[in-house]
Amino acid sequence: MGSCLDIDNGDCVETRGCTAFSFTHNDQIYHARNNDLPPFLKRISKSVYYRPRNGNSFILNTSSFINGEEGMNNCGLVAAMTFVIPKLDEIKPGINSVFLVRYILEKCQTVDESIRALRELPIASSCNIILTDKSGKMVVAECNPLKINIRNNKKNRTGESFIITVNHFTSKKMWKHDASNRNVHLSEDRYQTAYNALMSIDCSDGVEHAKNILSGNHGFICQYCKQSNFNTIWSSVFDISNKRIYRAEGNPSKAQYREDTRFN
Repeated sequence: MGSCLDIDNGDCVETRGCTAFSFTHNDQIYHARNNDLPPFLKRISKSVYYRPRNGNSFILNTSSFINGEEGMNNCGLVAAMTFVIPKLDEIKPGINSVFLVRYILEKCQTVDESIRALRELPIASSCNIILTDKSGKMVVAECNPLKINIRNNKKNRTGESFIITVNHFTSKKMWKHDASNRNVHLSEDRYQTAYNALMSIDCSDGVEHAKNILSGNHGFICQYCKQSNFNTIWSSVFDISNKRIYRAEGNPSKAQYREDTRFN
């Protein structure tokens, strides 16, 4: 199974990884994500194309089929979650992060609509939800049953926007709702790798730049040791401006990215 962390009164919470970021480059909008999990989950992971009668069509990447870790809908909205270790006394009845992602993709068209939905829905536990739409708006909603904090994008040296989320709350005002040491599966190292690479983009192709970051060419992000029983089991790049999806089904340092053409 995955790694287990003792928190609060000695109870054990199984931890999850993941690094997600969105950015603009040459007036194009991108989102990228590594999904890091115990390797046994790779064989049950799927990418599903949903076309509900009363909602948006969307492609959802998931390790549990009925909900999802990330996806993009036909409106050009991308939503993805990253796990945050909760304070046990703050877990409430409500919707967990992977169902929040599915709800947003099915029911919302923009980042602003998604934020309104998050404020109206009962949230079960701590999580990050990164949202990006075709207008270029991008935020991370740092969610907890008691509070939602909206973290906005940064600008790099050429004035392009980017935002990153990993497996802890980045904003100091949310640290009291995070039961970790803010370095779950080297989450701070992964954040810094993405941050440094997005601060100075050194290639003309945004898709290729995202792939290079996710593949570990700019520093630690997916290079887990075998003894950790933890790995990147798929990696995704979303070219939001052109509604194209690329996915590596395995650790991206070894697996090849292939285009998902179902929207076409």
